[in-house]
Amino acid sequence: MASSSGGTQAVDRAAALVDLVVRADEPLTVTELCDESGLARST
Repeated sequence: MASSSGGTQAVDRAAALVDLVVRADEPLTVTELCDESGLARST
């Protein structure tokens, strides 16, 4: 995931998570979202 500055980083992360959910064949768990996105659960 590319690094951005300011508030756009949060938007980029949210968009990446939405993309993962939309492309998934079935509902994803938080753990799966973290694993696939590379984001920490606390994010």
